[in-house]
Amino acid sequence: MTSTPVKAGALFLGACLAALGVGLAVATPVGQTGDSVAASRSATPTVPDVAASPSASAAAAADLSRTETSRTPAATATATPSGTGTPSATPTPTPTPSPALPLEGRVVALDPGHQSGPGSSAQVPNGRGGTKACNNSGTSTNAGYTEPEFNWDVVARVKALLEAQGATVLLTRETIDQLVCVDERGTFAQDHGAEIIVSIHGDGNENTSVKGFFAIVSDPPLNDAQGAPSQALARAVLDRLGEAGFTPNAAYPGGLSYRSDIAGVSLSERPAVMFELGEMRNPDEAALMSSEEGRAQYAEAVAAGIADYLLANPLEP
Repeated sequence: MTSTPVKAGALFLGACLAALGVGLAVATPVGQTGDSVAASRSATPTVPDVAASPSASAAAAADLSRTETSRTPAATATATPSGTGTPSATPTPTPTPSPALPLEGRVVALDPGHQSGPGSSAQVPNGRGGTKACNNSGTSTNAGYTEPEFNWDVVARVKALLEAQGATVLLTRETIDQLVCVDERGTFAQDHGAEIIVSIHGDGNENTSVKGFFAIVSDPPLNDAQGAPSQALARAVLDRLGEAGFTPNAAYPGGLSYRSDIAGVSLSERPAVMFELGEMRNPDEAALMSSEEGRAQYAEAVAAGIADYLLANPLEP
């Protein structure tokens, strides 16, 4: 059967849309029933009615082509940061060096006087060609608080304060009851590479009205270290004790006692000082020395004086 112009146009449009992937409902052919048309429309997507002329069909196809093109997603563009296109690594901040501690590299020897156990009468060198007893157990307050306890506690506090400033601190004994003779204490600084040695004591004057601190240095000095350097170390600590409010012993002008019979300072080849921080038989000072607060105050003054001396006498390059 010969096709009509309408059918020809519809077929042309269908071909175009088929190429575009779009279904088409064509105009109803002559003689087709309404039920057939409905079935045809339900089988394919609905599109606008098309004019019967070929030119109108072509125009409609072009419109549909443009519509479908607009529905096609564009290629996704990848965003590229300005510059090279490669993300730069986050710069690592340069660490700021910590400031050096003021006493870093300094080595201090501390001697807690006496020991809590029994002493020894064995004779040891005194540094001046003679001998003396190894050591004794020290004195105590009238209430029974002992000098070794006081010395050990104060030295432990001084040690912690100096180490917090960077110093290396060595002790002449490891326990409160360890017996170490005075000659070993006297040579301890040079034997262990310490710059200075400070010995901590409490005095036991039987006259209970006597009070106050003082320092003992070797006299006459047997080497350079026992002269001006030892006296400078003594004065640095004495100054701090006075500033802290402690009482200087009136029996010693300037707070210095010059002795030739103390092995602990006579045997040292480094600046060496023995401090009697207070009179343990004096009621007021006994109460202060027996208290934790008092011992903390003594330790702070001693540590500050040692630090003053070290900072005023830097190590040679």
